[in-house]
Amino acid sequence: MQAILSSNLPDSEKSYKRMAQEGFSVLTASGDTIARTLTAAIYHLLANPEYLGRLRDELDSVMPDPNTPVHLKSLENLTWFPAVIKESLRIAALITSRAVLQAPIEYLKYKDWIIPPNTPIGTTLADLMMDPHVFPEPRDFDPRRWLESDPVYARNVKYFLPFHPGHRNCIGMNLAWTEMYIALAKLFRRFDLELYGVVRERDIDHHRDCFLGEPRDDTKGVRVKILGLRE
Repeated sequence: MQAILSSNLPDSEKSYKRMAQEGFSVLTASGDTIARTLTAAIYHLLANPEYLGRLRDELDSVMPDPNTPVHLKSLENLTWFPAVIKESLRIAALITSRAVLQAPIEYLKYKDWIIPPNTPIGTTLADLMMDPHVFPEPRDFDPRRWLESDPVYARNVKYFLPFHPGHRNCIGMNLAWTEMYIALAKLFRRFDLELYGVVRERDIDHHRDCFLGEPRDDTKGVRVKILGLRE
């Protein structure tokens, strides 16, 4: 905020409304997004024991001692874990509001169309991530979509846009990846968990568009029971 207020931007760009919008963006982008993605990952892994077992086998191979810190690169170089995170980002389908960009002075050409300046252009990323024409059976949590051995892997990667495409994509993308790797690795390497009273339709699925998709008002959240520690 201080960088904006002390800059040489015109006063119209330092208004209370502008600063409030910046504050909202920082809070939602840096906190709720990661929390919601981790929530989705935890739910779907615990609901799919075969996928969780495969993840634990990988984590055990690079974290033989659950209390010893692990290098991020060791996690990134695994095969199944990155696929789990990508599928968690896809199925979380966080951004339910349309993300709009405008070219203020240029005419844009796309195939046979000419788009005038200041024309709002955008897409709804949640719709893309859950489009059955792009990702068959989109409600199924299936990390195999993101294995390079999958015959449609290249197509899937083309449409994998949880952080938006282009030069204006998420500035905190690398931090988000790091948080997800470290948090999930520590959680599932150390603890044996099971879901407790979670109903997907109530606690996971989107029912409200609050920029991020939100579950029903009566959600109990994703609750778990700790069954024990893993050696």
